[in-house]
Amino acid sequence: GTQTTAVTAPLALFAMNNDRNRFLRGAVATLVALGALLASAAPAGAQYGGTPALVVNPPVILPGGEINAIGSGCGAGETVIGRVEVVDIALGSIVADSNGDFVLADTPVDAPPGIYPVTFTCELLVLAAELTVVDPEDAEEALRAIEARRELEDGLAFTGSDLSALLPKVGAVLITLGALFLAAGRRRRTDA
Repeated sequence: GTQTTAVTAPLALFAMNNDRNRFLRGAVATLVALGALLASAAPAGAQYGGTPALVVNPPVILPGGEINAIGSGCGAGETVIGRVEVVDIALGSIVADSNGDFVLADTPVDAPPGIYPVTFTCELLVLAAELTVVDPEDAEEALRAIEARRELEDGLAFTGSDLSALLPKVGAVLITLGALFLAAGRRRRTDA
């Protein structure tokens, strides 16, 4: 009886150590993989084109008025297709420049009064802005309301943060931690 206990106790300890080592190796591998993923993270604009943005100018027109659309964030050389949604008006297409930027100038929009989303679609991105078409009789009042809203929006604080700068740093820390755990594990094995 005592010999069996003497033999099985070290085997059980070895099995626990082996499970623990397997767990630690898996945890370290996970840390390193997650770290590598985060370290390689970059904002979509840095990988694809510039910062995605769309400006429709002027943002308020009369029916049949002309707009200019200025956008960024598409891939270089991609075809960008513009539309006024809801009333399904095609604004045309243009090719993005080498920075992924585009300008569609002096484009007429024959839509009835209303507020419409304007979209510009490139291969993997849909940019959107708002266009207001006002009745000529209500134009002055509508322009005052839009200007008041714009002043209110300009006074609002920006909240939130840009995590794209933080992710590579977190990834580098995780890779470093994984490397330290691997080194400590190897040192323990060579000491034993």
